This record gives sequence, C-alpha cells and structure tokens, in this order.
Amino acid sequence: MQSVGPIIIWFVFFITAVASHGVAKLVGKKDLAMNSSRVWASYFAVIFAFFAAIAQAAFAVVNCVPNPSNTWTLSVDRSINCFDADWIGLLIVGLLAILAWCVGFGLVFFRAIWVAPKCWASKDFSLRWKFVFVKFRPDCFFFSLIIVIKGVVTNVGFIFLSEPVLQIYWTVACFAIYCFIAATWSPWRSLYVNAADVCAHFSLIFLGFMMTWFLERSPEMDNTVMVFSIAVSFFAAIFSGIWSVRMIVVQVSTAQLEKRAASHKDFRSALENLINMDRGRYDRFMDNLIDFDHASFRSVARASVAVTACQGELGDGGVRFGSASAQAVEAPPDTPAGNLAYSIVIV
Repeated sequence: MQSVGPIIIWFVFFITAVASHGVAKLVGKKDLAMNSSRVWASYFAVIFAFFAAIAQAAFAVVNCVPNPSNTWTLSVDRSINCFDADWIGLLIVGLLAILAWCVGFGLVFFRAIWVAPKCWASKDFSLRWKFVFVKFRPDCFFFSLIIVIKGVVTNVGFIFLSEPVLQIYWTVACFAIYCFIAATWSPWRSLYVNAADVCAHFSLIFLGFMMTWFLERSPEMDNTVMVFSIAVSFFAAIFSGIWSVRMIVVQVSTAQLEKRAASHKDFRSALENLINMDRGRYDRFMDNLIDFDHASFRSVARASVAVTACQGELGDGGVRFGSASAQAVEAPPDTPAGNLAYSIVIV
C-alpha cells in the first residue's frame, strides 16, 4: 500500500484540479480553475518533501533481515519470508516502485535542474519547478538533487547490510557527508536555515552513535569493524594532503593566477557598478540580497576598512588583508586583543 502512495497523492491532486475547473465553469469565474503548472508544482513539491520516506517505502520490499528461525524475513513484516513465492510477487511490485519513484522522480528532478538555465524564462516552467530552486542560492540551484541522492543512498545501505550496527554506521556516514557538503556550500538562501540544517544533521549523527549502545553486536563483525576503523583513521591525513596540494597549486599555478586576476577584474567592475548606482536603486539592490550575500558584503566592507587603515601605516608591501583584519582597526591598539588582531595583517 505504501508503494502506491505517490499514485494516491496524484489522484487527489487530479480530482481537485478537475473539480476546480468544473466549479469555474459552473459559476462563470475562470479564476477559480487551478493552473495546471501550479497543480504539478504542488504535487512534485509534496513528493520532494517526503522523498526520503517514499524511497524507504519502495526499498522496504528488498530489505530482508535474518530471523532467529534461520530464515530471512522482511524487516517491516517478519511474517513474510524472503525468497519464497509470496515474496517474489511483492518483489516485482517493489522493483517497479523503485524504478518509478526513486529512479523516475530522480530523473524528473535532474532534468528540471539540467534544463533550468535555458527554460527559466518560460512562465509555465518557472511556475512548475520554482519550488526546486527558490529555497537555494542561485549558484547552488542544483542542491535539490543532492537531497534526493541522500534519500536514495541512505536507504540503499539497508539492502546489503544486515547487521543493525552497520546500518546505523551507514546512515551516520551518509548524514556526515551531507553535513560536510551543506556546511561547505551553505546552499540555503538564509544563513539561519543553513545553520539549522547542519545542526539538525549533527543531532542525527550523535543520536545514531548513541543508538549503538542498545544494539547486540555479533562477534563475527569485530574484524570487519576493526579493519574499517583502521582505514578511516587514515582519512584525515589523506584529505589534509589533498587540500594542501590544492592550496599550493592555487598559489603557484599560472592558470589559477590568471583566473584570479580575471576575478579581480570582474570584482572591480561590480564595485564600479555599485558606486555608480543612485541611492534609491542601491537601497533596492541591497534590500533584495539574501542573508548569505549580505554576509559576503559585510566581509568585503570589513576588508576594505582594514586595507584603508593599514596601508597608510604599513605601506603596500608585506601586508596580508582579510575580513578579520578589520579587528586590527576596531580593537584598541594597546590592548592584548588589539595587538593580536593587528599582527594578523603582517606577513
């Protein structure tokens, strides 16, 4: 029954849309008829909101766990033995549900994101798919796909991992990777939503680790967990080495230096455009910025204050500026905080 949930939801939206058109014709008011693009947008928005639960329901048929009677049964219904005739019938329905809901909806969202730059000018397209993009920053317009992938990958682990502790580890790993991506990109338009998203996933990660306290662990898994723990212990060194090399390449590579010079030119052009705006247009521009962009502008403003204040005293050479450098100007120079902040700008 859970596998046909999206069909039931679509039927409800379809009946509502048809009824609205009937009422519109009956009373002679066209405005009462629901726009087809808005109907599809509402339907897909519901699917997207509950995509993780839909994926879980689709994968439930193939989620078999060992039973004390030396048989494998469905985790959601221990009365159904896996690999027997009754389960085969459910398996066909489950595979169709996986193809339709996980793969199908995933491809639908992927296509919408892929063609969005070309089709956004279309009113019908923007009405139908606005919910996919409106929550995220423009340069992270694709992040809905990350959320869809997280829902699918998290549920896939329950298929080939039968040990409860490994299932929790898999879920925690998926949440940790998503948390890293969300913290790095800050995809949501509001800084507060970014913070809430990261904190929520941190809570789920800690909850997952605490739940292992209540699990029975098989002695056979000790070697597997030990090998995996040893492998994970090297991750910090591996990633540190990768990012260290990346940092060096960015500073010495000719292509990267040319790219940085081009970005300097674009940044100067953007600043000149802001300076040439009249006050009313400037205020409207600033009011329309999202929280993330406001924070970026504040960082630029703080860095410019540091440059203006420090160049006169330290000269143009041997100085490192940044948004934190403004603390050297704001803090009293004779205090420990002021001396420490002032030393930040000196190479």
